Amino acid sequence: MKWKKFNLKYPLYLISPDDITFKVNIKTSGSIPETYKTFDLLNDEELDHTEQAIEKRIDEFTDIAIKKVQQELQTDIFKFGETLSVKYPDEWEKIKDKWDYGENCFKEAKIEVTVNSVISKSGAINRSTLQ
Repeated sequence: MKWKKFNLKYPLYLISPDDITFKVNIKTSGSIPETYKTFDLLNDEELDHTEQAIEKRIDEFTDIAIKKVQQELQTDIFKFGETLSVKYPDEWEKIKDKWDYGENCFKEAKIEVTVNSVISKSGAINRSTLQ
């Protein structure tokens, strides 16, 4: 598969310094220039199924990466702290010295991921390969 676009946003929700939640929205779009499978890219149901499979894989890999970074590395390589410092500067001042070291608030932050994948229908499709 060939992906044209990848967009990542993570709005921040701060309930208290002890309850920090980042909602990560991953949006991808791409095309399938060729395939060796016999499925119909013009069939909306098959296209939806393929998009869901892509979303599931991205979600799985993202979950693995987040857990590894939070639990093993315990370092904010994603720069969530920067977002926190901009959006909630007063709260950031209270926790900045323990964000990703010491008490490590980053390790305890909730990170919720939503993935949306779209496969474009552009390109040539030869129906004879479907039979």
